[in-house]
Amino acid sequence: MKKIFQTIVDKDKGNCTQAVIASLFELPLEEVPNFISFGDKWFDVLWKFVQERGYEFEGTLHNTKFPIGSEFSDRPSNIPKLKEMSGVNGFFYASVLSPKYYKRGENLASHAVIVDKDCTIVTRP
Repeated sequence: MKKIFQTIVDKDKGNCTQAVIASLFELPLEEVPNFISFGDKWFDVLWKFVQERGYEFEGTLHNTKFPIGSEFSDRPSNIPKLKEMSGVNGFFYASVLSPKYYKRGENLASHAVIVDKDCTIVTRP
């Protein structure tokens, strides 16, 4: 893994996912699509990008402590089977509450990070 940092820090418009994928695949940021720019199709572009590199996207790891009722709280977690997965050289794409844009009681923003098999955040783009 090569640490690549996001260049756009803007709620709901940042490129943290682009930076995480660039980091995982050790690519320059400009060689990875800025997924958020694809609007509702961002995940399709991400899924295809990952598949083209020989990997299966088995879902996003989500912080299991998202507040009840948030858009993230009802998503299933694949954390229990993480130990059985290989990831990209042992690292995984995950989503956590944005440390910059978290405000209790307001719409929550997520932030893409890289975690290891113990769900320890190893880089925040």
